[in-house]
Amino acid sequence: MNLATLIPTISSKKGDGGRLAVIGGCIQYTGAPYFSAISALRVGGDIAHVMCTEAACLPIKTYSPELIVHPILPENGKGIPSDQADKIKEWLPRVHVATLGSGLGTDLLVRETVLLTIRNLRELGKPFVIDADGIQLVIDNPSIVRGYQNCILTPNYNEFRKIKAHFYPDVENDEEVLRKFAIFLEGPTILKKGAVDIICDGKYEIRVTEEGSQKRCGGQGDLLTGVTGIFFHWALKAAATSQHEQLRERPSLFAAAAACHIVRKAAKQACLLKGRSLVASDIIPFLGPSVDTSSDIALHATALV
Repeated sequence: MNLATLIPTISSKKGDGGRLAVIGGCIQYTGAPYFSAISALRVGGDIAHVMCTEAACLPIKTYSPELIVHPILPENGKGIPSDQADKIKEWLPRVHVATLGSGLGTDLLVRETVLLTIRNLRELGKPFVIDADGIQLVIDNPSIVRGYQNCILTPNYNEFRKIKAHFYPDVENDEEVLRKFAIFLEGPTILKKGAVDIICDGKYEIRVTEEGSQKRCGGQGDLLTGVTGIFFHWALKAAATSQHEQLRERPSLFAAAAACHIVRKAAKQACLLKGRSLVASDIIPFLGPSVDTSSDIALHATALV
């Protein structure tokens, strides 16, 4: 199957390209949710909401007028998680997909709000992507995603170390840990980021070896989160009418793989231009063109024995 299968034609109707909610952002981390939201728009999404703390709201608004920013998350010990989660829930029917974790921080009230929001997403049948600080939530509370197939986890090296240390401290091989954890979760797809991105759902696996940038810069994972979110929505739409058996069965697997290809390709182009001065903002302009020039990339899932 080619990546083109997932990419919809450009529509004149606002929203057809995808409406995304980014849940995260606090005073310490305002860039991460911005990167996730703007990258979703730059690959072809139409609308991006950012649901953050009040202190993060104004900085994020100044980064881009394209984003709809909601000061909803609790802050400085103020706010009741159930009330804040209800405020987020009011918006969820209006979006196609959500990402959680970018710039989330470790505030206990925020964590509780996000846990309740994940429950609400599952009840609504919404797809979602969990990254960054959200990975620790899954480590501490695996039941919040267990058994739910419309979920993608995107741990980086350090986050995967935490998964391994918590669940499989005696297993040396990382790929074995990845497969065991995917099987344990019984549904979610795991995108293990690294020199080779490995996407696994316990039944199938895809490896992305596309050359990326020589420099790994902060914020690149947040770009991938947003791109994964939009491709998740696209893959689900494509799967609904596709004759491709694997895509119909595991759209999340192909969404994650496609997103990896796009971000790696964009990062490579940005690095050729910027070299050692590369920062995440430099990659954003290359995301859209990378989608337009990647239609012939083959996506093939290998069945695990």
